[in-house]
Amino acid sequence: MNADKQKRIEEIEERINNLREHRAMWGRAGGVGGKMAMQAVAEIEELELEKEDLLNGTNKLEIYRIQKRITQLKLLREQANILKKLHYNSEIKKAEEQLKSLK
Repeated sequence: MNADKQKRIEEIEERINNLREHRAMWGRAGGVGGKMAMQAVAEIEELELEKEDLLNGTNKLEIYRIQKRITQLKLLREQANILKKLHYNSEIKKAEEQLKSLK
C-alpha cells in the first residue's frame, strides 16, 4: 500500500474516532445536537466505506452515493409537477446507468 493511501486511512480512522466521541455528547444534548449526531452517523458510514474502498480496491462509497442520489431524486419526483418529473426521470435513469456500470 502506498504512503498516500496509508495516510488517508489514518486520517479516516482519526476522524471516525473523533465523530464517535462527539456523537454521544451531541445525542445527549438534544435539539440541534441530535441533528449533529445524525449527521455524524452518516459521515461515519461514508468514511468507513471510503476506508474499505482504499483497503480492498472497491467502489462501495461511489455506489452508496449514487444509490443515495437516486433515492433523493425519487422523493423529489413525487413532489414535482409534470415537467420536473420528466427531468427527474432522466436524472434517475442516468444515475441508475452509472450504478449499473460500477457493479
